[in-house]
Amino acid sequence: MSATQEPEGYVRSIAADIFSMLQSAAEQGVDLDQGFHNQPLSTGRCALRYLFFSKSQMLRIPGTPSALKRRLGRANVLAAVMLDGRMAGLHLLCVFAKPFSAVGGEEEVLEAIDPRALDAYAEQVRAMLADDLDRALDRAAPPSEAAN
Repeated sequence: MSATQEPEGYVRSIAADIFSMLQSAAEQGVDLDQGFHNQPLSTGRCALRYLFFSKSQMLRIPGTPSALKRRLGRANVLAAVMLDGRMAGLHLLCVFAKPFSAVGGEEEVLEAIDPRALDAYAEQVRAMLADDLDRALDRAAPPSEAAN
């Protein structure tokens, strides 16, 4: 099931999380418009990172795909899915026409979310976590006894 087919609460939850990350960074004295990142999840194999970058910062990153460059706004929230220390996915979740410091609330974040990107991100995270759980269960399972 995709994120946009799920209850609207999921999309609102992501918007609330993103706005909360902006607020927390501001409270810690981070200059939001200079960019920052947040890593809300990390296991032995996988990690999720939210990247808060301006368009100019994104354009300076070598290897940024042209298709991504064309979709950038003044301020951008990307979700990076990391697997075994390597980037397995990069999703442009939000595009703002104004700087992060001018984002006034969850509703503005909600309006900036790209539903297709959120769907792709959610599906990749589900698959990654399911695989991570399967690996953990396999390691925890007692060895099978050989038949006599």
